[in-house]
Amino acid sequence: MDVLKQVWRDLYSNSNDSADNIVVLNNGMDFHEASSTSVELQLNENKQTNAAELCKLFCMPLDVLNGKATEATISQFVQNCLMPLINTIEAALDRDLLTEAEKAGHYYFAFDTSELTRGDFASRMNAYAVALENNIYQLDEIREMEDKPPLGFNFIKLGLDAVLVDPKTKDIYTPNTGKLEKMNA
Repeated sequence: MDVLKQVWRDLYSNSNDSADNIVVLNNGMDFHEASSTSVELQLNENKQTNAAELCKLFCMPLDVLNGKATEATISQFVQNCLMPLINTIEAALDRDLLTEAEKAGHYYFAFDTSELTRGDFASRMNAYAVALENNIYQLDEIREMEDKPPLGFNFIKLGLDAVLVDPKTKDIYTPNTGKLEKMNA
């Protein structure tokens, strides 16, 4: 067998690489190819092509279907694929299920997509920090968006990071002096 292998290698091999080894079967042994048939390979190729075409049809990144999606890819998927479908469903519900009086009264159907469009934790925290610094949101409003219980700290910063005002009671508190006064008093 060793002589037969060497003769075969000398006739048909382009290199002396061990990957070019051949197998000589003993009497009574059968050889079955381990790779897929050409039909199976063609079916797999068709599946991949169909998946890519389906993704194009719905503006869906192929990585979402393959399980290799990043945060940016998922965001792109939500904005380009899901939101147009959701908006279409909402418009159909508004058109078919609301009376004209309800439509005039500003009623409408809306899916809660806050979990889909929420973004990653670091991005949200950076956005909240900017919103808090610029007095766009109060601390308890941010906690509510993150499904956390409120702290009951209902003050808005007025300036110099030292004067706080409660918009409901019109109380002004100055931490530096410890004074609590009424606005316009």
